[in-house]
Amino acid sequence: MYVTYSRLPVKNVSLTHTISYVKLNSFSQIILTKPKGVQEKHIYGLVQDSVVAGIARLHNNQLYGYLTSDERCRFAVFIGKERAPGIAIGLKEHTMIVKFIPKWYKVHTGDRVVTSGLDDVFFANLPVGIVTKVDTQSAYKVAYIKTYADIFHPKLFFLINNAAATLTEGFDANMTNIPVCTPAPAPLSVPDNNVSTTEDTNLSNETNLSKPKISSIPERIDQTPEETIEPEIPQEQHVAPKPKPKHPKKKPRYRQPAPQALDLF
Repeated sequence: MYVTYSRLPVKNVSLTHTISYVKLNSFSQIILTKPKGVQEKHIYGLVQDSVVAGIARLHNNQLYGYLTSDERCRFAVFIGKERAPGIAIGLKEHTMIVKFIPKWYKVHTGDRVVTSGLDDVFFANLPVGIVTKVDTQSAYKVAYIKTYADIFHPKLFFLINNAAATLTEGFDANMTNIPVCTPAPAPLSVPDNNVSTTEDTNLSNETNLSKPKISSIPERIDQTPEETIEPEIPQEQHVAPKPKPKHPKKKPRYRQPAPQALDLF
């Protein structure tokens, strides 16, 4: 039922402690200590005693934990030997519901439920609970499970920082050698003893005849005839420029003579 962390990447797991509950009358939401590197808009998995305990999210620089009894706790799971896929959602104390199970999978009471690891929240094959009831709806099946986590004593949790698939089994960086690709040797030509030497010479002569000789190709191919054809010079028709219109001279304005003083005496 329980798994160990001896083969899991230690760098991707952090420890977090419970500070308090979010509400006094609710035992499904808690406030956790924030490890280094935790970012917002990311869902982190919470593991308690090697079983799934819930999820955690960062909001307003505070890490909140949603246990398996809370409806905000959602992750992907596999059910039974056929590993029927589904989405586990928190329902109530020690109870979760797994929705969206395809109808063609056979799910029975008593089947074990483990994480699938396909949602990048938990590692694969972490225990979640046992199926207690199965219902069939219009489009899919629904399974009710009893969870393993102890939600009434949330003290210490393992926080999964990164659940991406890595080499965690039989891997040693000091003993692993990187293979070097070398080109394959060229095939050797093996002479055939059944063919006589005269046939070989005939074949070689035929191949030599079939190949065009480069020396037979002239260095320059002149496709123009020997006679030179002088092109006719086109005669352009010179058009005399039109005379510019002469502007008429302006007539001088008539100016009246200045009045002379009259001598009356």
